[in-house]
Amino acid sequence: DARVKNTGKNAAYVQMYVAIPKAMDDVKAFIVVDADSEDWTIRAPAGTAEFADGTYNVYMYRYKVKLEPGTETSNVITAAYMAPELDYQNGKFVMNGTVIEDYIPGEKIEIYVAAQAIQADGFNDYDAALNNFTTHPWAN
Repeated sequence: DARVKNTGKNAAYVQMYVAIPKAMDDVKAFIVVDADSEDWTIRAPAGTAEFADGTYNVYMYRYKVKLEPGTETSNVITAAYMAPELDYQNGKFVMNGTVIEDYIPGEKIEIYVAAQAIQADGFNDYDAALNNFTTHPWAN
């Protein structure tokens, strides 16, 4: 699950960042991540980030309504899967016979998620509030 719970005393606006391996995402056939578009709006992409296993493309999603105290968002990710053409051979990911060189070998693919929130008081809507964040949490 990729959800945010408001444990504070005030309503808040929330955004989440989803990071997908760049080497796989750039090909557009490797990983498909579907966001819950009923509750979330996408502002793509939000840049790149470096993790121990490589460079990732970062996507930002904003929750469309105020998150009241004690409540939680819906799951931002409704499905994450690999294309059926993706294979793991001899310690490397392979797509349609081509080795993906820019991804550090391993038997799994990581997707990183982070959230930011800001108190809703004083803002008319989620964009007005969340535009105060100018970079994603992993920006250098």
